[in-house]
Amino acid sequence: MSERHTALRSMHDLGLAAWFGGSLMGALGVNGAAARIDDTTQRLPVASAGWARWTPVNAAAIGAHLAGAVGELVTESPRMARQSGVGKASAVKTVLTVGALAVTGYSRLVGMRLEKAGGPPVEGTTEPNHHTPATVAASQRQMKLLQWAVPALTGALVVMTAYMSEQQKPGQVFRGMLDRAGGLMSAPKNLGKMAAMGAAGRHLVASGRAVPGQEPVPSSPGAPGADGSLSGTGDPVTGRPVSSTRPGAMLPPCASSASRVARASRPSGVVSSRRSSTCSPPSLSSLAGTRAAAGKTRARPTARGPVRR
Repeated sequence: MSERHTALRSMHDLGLAAWFGGSLMGALGVNGAAARIDDTTQRLPVASAGWARWTPVNAAAIGAHLAGAVGELVTESPRMARQSGVGKASAVKTVLTVGALAVTGYSRLVGMRLEKAGGPPVEGTTEPNHHTPATVAASQRQMKLLQWAVPALTGALVVMTAYMSEQQKPGQVFRGMLDRAGGLMSAPKNLGKMAAMGAAGRHLVASGRAVPGQEPVPSSPGAPGADGSLSGTGDPVTGRPVSSTRPGAMLPPCASSASRVARASRPSGVVSSRRSSTCSPPSLSSLAGTRAAAGKTRARPTARGPVRR
């Protein structure tokens, strides 16, 4: 298939240009000029005659635009599948096109009702006065909104056409294809991550670690845990568990606790020359001797002289 689609693009662009330009010119030119007629009974018939003459041309323009749009949609379908963002833009453009068609068709029905009304006195094509019949006034109020809705929707179609033309640049095509390929490749990666997380959770449950939302699995006393620490062993003084991964964990728990008790009871400046090598807590006699040595140190006179009583 040829890469050039000049005929389709021309039908699409020329039809949309006539659709947008004709509706805008009618709202500003035809309706505005008819309101300047001195005879209030001739304002509505003159405007209706102008819109009636434009209706066949407008229908041909809409048909050309739709034919070109469908042809481009068929020829650009492979790029829609490969390039990211093209499908969303095409969906938005389709919605705008359907909306513009609906508003244009309904505005023509309202215009035909005004055309059949004859020549009632009006202030303008879309503005009734106090002599206008109620049915004609209601149709005029509807037409006042519809005459601006059609150029608004067709103008949005022009903007979307310009945006989609930018998507056809080589750089945009290459970037969109990379985005689409990246989205397709990320799906198995996400599935792999979810499977790995599930396997890790099962491993943590099996190893006895606490998993959020689950009760921790108790281990047997004295048995090494998953992180190498001894579970079930604790400090006899503080009651805290002793881990083999902390500094000094090679000593038995009672030896480490005894050394902490001796350091806590020993005054500042006194260094003990004995080191406990047993696993039993310090005896009462050793604690009494330590306290007596501390008392003698506090009672020693200073270099300033004897203490006066």
